[in-house]
Amino acid sequence: MVSKELVDALALAHKLLPKGVTLSKGGVGEIAAAYYLGHTLVSTDKGADGQDSEGNLYEYKVCTVGTQLKFNFQMGARRDSTPGWTVEKHVKKKFRDIIGCYCLVRDGMEIIDGEYIPVDKLIEICINYQLASTSQQFNPNWRMPTIRRILYG
Repeated sequence: MVSKELVDALALAHKLLPKGVTLSKGGVGEIAAAYYLGHTLVSTDKGADGQDSEGNLYEYKVCTVGTQLKFNFQMGARRDSTPGWTVEKHVKKKFRDIIGCYCLVRDGMEIIDGEYIPVDKLIEICINYQLASTSQQFNPNWRMPTIRRILYG
């Protein structure tokens, strides 16, 4: 049975959430990431997730310990036959406002592992992934060891 204490704590949490942030799986990860990084959450579900004190915008990808720890970059599109459309343009547009992405692992609300990917590298690896894929969906994804191998060789 769900306790009254849990329901009351979650009701309080909902009152304290920044506008546009929910207690969905992704929302909880974003809250943990922003707190850990000292960022402010961006109140939209499109584009950047967090912002630092200098106004720089970041994407967060947060996995929970005990899961597959796979960081998915769902780009919300399929390959397009519109004249002039390219994978490169699509990926660059997706990340045009951010300066980087944090791929983080959390245990509860504690961040226990992570890597930062600068936006130029993120764009490069997403384009390379998609160009090598036969899938019509744009969903590059990597596990942490692969991200580290890409970043550090």
